Amino acid sequence: MTGEPMLRRLNKRRLTRLAADILLLDRRMAQIVASNANLTRRYELLTSMQGVGPTLAFTLIALLPELGHMSRKQIAPSSVSPRMTSTVVGSKDIAASTVVGCQSVTCSTWRL
Repeated sequence: MTGEPMLRRLNKRRLTRLAADILLLDRRMAQIVASNANLTRRYELLTSMQGVGPTLAFTLIALLPELGHMSRKQIAPSSVSPRMTSTVVGSKDIAASTVVGCQSVTCSTWRL
C-alpha cells in the first residue's frame, strides 16, 4: 500500500506530540502544587500512601478540594461522590460507579 508509510509517520508524529503534551501538563501541575503550601502538604500526604503516585494525587487534589477538611461521612454525599447503582451479573449483585456531575447523591452499599 502506498499510504502505509504516510500513516506510520502521522501516527509517530501524533504519539510524539501526545507524549510531549503529557510531560508539559505534568510539569504544570507540579508547578501549581509547589506554588501553594497547602496543596504541597496534601500532595505529600497523598503520595506517602502506597499506590498513590503523582497522577492520582494531582487528580484527587483537583477533584476533591474538600479533601482534608471533611470527615468520611461528610465526603460521601458531596457533589463529587460517585453514584452507586446496583447491577446484576450472574447471580451476584454488584455496584457500578458512575460519576454524577454536580448533584448531591448518596451511595448505596456493595453487595457481593
